[in-house]
Amino acid sequence: MRIAVAGVIHEANSFAEHPTTLAEFEQGVPNPPLCRGQEILDVLQGLNIPISGALDHFAEAGVEVAPILWAEGGAGGPVERAAFNALADELIDRLEQAGPIDGLFLDLHGAMIVDGFDDGDGELLRRIRAAIGSATPIFAALDLHANVSNSMVELSDFLHACRTYPHVDFRETGARVAAELCRSIAAERRPAKAFAQIDTLISSPMQATSLPAAANILTDLAAIEDEASGVASFCMGFPAGDCFDAGASFVAYAEDKHTAERMADRLTASFARHRDAFRLEAFNAIDAVQRAMAVSAVSGRPVVIADVQDNAGGGASSDSTGFIRALTRCGAMDAVCGLLYDPEAATAAHKAGRGAEVELSLGGKRGLSTDAPFVATCHVEQLGDGDFICTGGYFKGVNPRLGPMAVVKIVDPGSDVRVIISSERCQLADKAMFEAVDLDPTSFQILVLKSTAHFRDEFDPIAAETIIGLSPGEHCVEPVKIPYQRIRPGVELGVGGPLSGAR
Repeated sequence: MRIAVAGVIHEANSFAEHPTTLAEFEQGVPNPPLCRGQEILDVLQGLNIPISGALDHFAEAGVEVAPILWAEGGAGGPVERAAFNALADELIDRLEQAGPIDGLFLDLHGAMIVDGFDDGDGELLRRIRAAIGSATPIFAALDLHANVSNSMVELSDFLHACRTYPHVDFRETGARVAAELCRSIAAERRPAKAFAQIDTLISSPMQATSLPAAANILTDLAAIEDEASGVASFCMGFPAGDCFDAGASFVAYAEDKHTAERMADRLTASFARHRDAFRLEAFNAIDAVQRAMAVSAVSGRPVVIADVQDNAGGGASSDSTGFIRALTRCGAMDAVCGLLYDPEAATAAHKAGRGAEVELSLGGKRGLSTDAPFVATCHVEQLGDGDFICTGGYFKGVNPRLGPMAVVKIVDPGSDVRVIISSERCQLADKAMFEAVDLDPTSFQILVLKSTAHFRDEFDPIAAETIIGLSPGEHCVEPVKIPYQRIRPGVELGVGGPLSGAR
């Protein structure tokens, strides 16, 4: 058995100010850079990414692997057409040069938008299918946030999304897709499929699978799979992508069409039972900080505030200053905020040196036009080179290569606030990002983390409480406030709106 492996991964935020260029795929920060051929086998082994799990399974099964091309562009504005064409053309050229294959494993996201193509993943599959024909099975791993389209389902033979958010099961997901591909090739039979779109957008923070709504549906999904001897995925969608297919969906596979359709029907009914639990519960920046201060005063443990709308992992700039202002305004003590993407401030801190006091213009340089830098005298407490290995479940084994880092304390007699600065854009989702600048997250009262949910695997266990905080950013988590232009008619923009705690 000879199987080709490849991937082009991107999550598009239609409302981010900067498009995603080929350079983002080539550099790959915080993920590995673009890999070709043998580099895929040399660089991607052992990481928490789907293609790594697939390679594990193929090695154990004695499958000959034909490594093609793998590129991860992270999350950001829609992909430039030239960048997409370059990646797609090279992938197909290398695939055609690879010789005969029995199947293709693809590592995709499912929420890629390209300048000119709302459905970037569907367009990539269309080009690949045209190149290799209908006889070669295409099995693909997806992100849980995929905005799945009819084209994606029709042009592939099997799509399977991870089941955790934080995505700690990426590697396991890739292995399962690889196993299903091997089984299908050996049996010379492809599974029957069914697809059901849900006309609802789910706020990204509420998609965390530790929360009741998603957890209950995934419990139902596992039972439905067992009873039907099939495989299904619950894709919760990426609401920041303004495209026709944005929203939640189910994809089901079984031995026959009737069974697959029955699985999809039962999963749709499960969503209907649990949908109201997806209602967003969040607080504006001032309310979030004041709540955190009150909880930490009696708990003796850190309180986490998720700065969900300035999450680099959702395509935001990661340099907004709303929570820095809220922390200082409220007089928060023993608080830290990060990662703030500001290479200029990091350079200035390194130039000043550890222990120095320097006036810095923090953040507010690349995101919203309504945001502005926070200018303050800062004490440079720690410096780092951004070269370290992540150890948590989501980023496990990754060197995010964040460049010069700094920890600065804002000189203010009324508050005690520190900011962790990085020279590359990355969400704070791993304790190693604290350790890289000699900080212990458990030593603080308040942790403001620029992340939507991927921090939960590492930080929920140490937190007295986790608060979803709303401050201006390019990753809006209230779909009712997003100016959609391309979404299909009839889609409900969120589940009942936010609770009264949000502003």
